[in-house]
Amino acid sequence: NKYKRNINTIHPISDRLMAITLNGTVNISIINIYAYTSLATQEQKELLYKQVKASQNRLKKQGPVYTMGDFNARIQKNANKYI
Repeated sequence: NKYKRNINTIHPISDRLMAITLNGTVNISIINIYAYTSLATQEQKELLYKQVKASQNRLKKQGPVYTMGDFNARIQKNANKYI
C-alpha cells in the first residue's frame, strides 16, 4: 500500500482511544476517541479524559496533535439558546 510509508506509529491506548502519528514535513498525530455515553460511571469518564490528556502531552513533543472522534456530547435547546 502506497500510504503505509506515511505511517510513523500507531498507538493503541485503550478500547476507546487510539492515536496515529503520520510522517510529513512536520509529523502530525491524530488521537481518535469514542467516549462513553451518559450510562458510564463518572470514574470511567474521568479515566478516559485523563488518558486523552496524557496522550496529547506525550505526542505534542513530535509535532501538532489533533483530537477528534465521538465525544457523545449532548446539545439541547434551553430558552432559545443551545447549551
